[in-house]
Amino acid sequence: MSDIMSYLFETKAIKFCEENKPFFLTSGMISPYFVNTHFLYGSEAEATEFLSYIDTLLADRITLPQKVFDRVIKQYESNSIYKYTIDTMVQAIKDNVNVDEIDYISGGERRDWYFSNLIAYILKKPHLTLFKDMQAFVSPYNFSKTEKITDLTNKKVLNASDLVTAASNYVRSWIPAIRNLNGNLAWTCYVVDRKQGGTEVLEKEHIKTIPLAFVDESLFEEARKLNVINDAQLEMLKGFYEDPYTTMRNFLLKHPEFLENALKADEKTQKRAHILIDNNLSSGQLSYIYMGQNRTGSYYRMKTMNWIVAMTMFDSEIYATNRDLIMISSIVAIIAIVLLTAFIYLFIKRLMGHLNSIIREAKEIEMGNLTYVSNEHKRKDELGILFDTFSGMRQK
Repeated sequence: MSDIMSYLFETKAIKFCEENKPFFLTSGMISPYFVNTHFLYGSEAEATEFLSYIDTLLADRITLPQKVFDRVIKQYESNSIYKYTIDTMVQAIKDNVNVDEIDYISGGERRDWYFSNLIAYILKKPHLTLFKDMQAFVSPYNFSKTEKITDLTNKKVLNASDLVTAASNYVRSWIPAIRNLNGNLAWTCYVVDRKQGGTEVLEKEHIKTIPLAFVDESLFEEARKLNVINDAQLEMLKGFYEDPYTTMRNFLLKHPEFLENALKADEKTQKRAHILIDNNLSSGQLSYIYMGQNRTGSYYRMKTMNWIVAMTMFDSEIYATNRDLIMISSIVAIIAIVLLTAFIYLFIKRLMGHLNSIIREAKEIEMGNLTYVSNEHKRKDELGILFDTFSGMRQK
């Protein structure tokens, strides 16, 4: 296990949900685990306090970058976990990118700023502070001043962030913010890849990805060894890792009260629940067990009316036609094989009969009997020609 992963466990940055109580993610998905990568700031308490401090700065976007930098540079100099994380990100960037090609380091509101400001300082690159409304502000690497930026023509940007799940913030805000200024978001370095499609989304946007660690089955196995989770949680986590969307849909189907309660909860939870419905549950397929039988269905959420059109069938009904076709095809194939075998047998038997006639006629000639004539001479094929040849030999 890497040191980054060890620190994620040490700072309790990875949390696993209680039974039937998954977490809502920023992307609108639900998950049986949550990764608070910003806890690598040193601890949960320090990271949470710093996030609250950032919230107090959001009203003044000109002074925010320098105040954030002042805090992170002090933490970098005093906390070994945070320093190791930042240094590892910087080294990963140097290993994968020609640093001279980077024009700006960027970080998006809010957790990216735990990492991007220091990386810009260490690499001596100007920093772009990005906001969710797609505004961008630029500061020199020492954050001595900040101003709104209006043009990034032909400039290449590397974004530093905490983690990537579905890359929803990139798609909604960071990529448009930079492209609207004619810039090129060419690279992104992040601490954790949750391996839920985000990296593939970024690569389709032609953005080179540089993750430090991955959330996969090996992480869950390690958590089980440390008794952080039990066997039932381990199986659930593995199922989610293999197919998060199906797992999410099946969970909501079995526990409709989860979504109902979320829509009645606080504003933040309600917002994420609506994202879940709009982005992930507009259409799709689901599988479940009903009356002891597997059942499969599909659904579509109508845009013009608040209706969901759905259709489900037992798997036995869906595959019944296929089974009939397979049975018919098998019977036809068997009959065809039998007929072909019979045809080949009769053909070979007939051919051997003709060959035996030729052999007999040849033996009669060998014994000096030139009067024996087979009744095969009327054939028009190659065997008939052969019989005619024997007839010519007798006449000579």
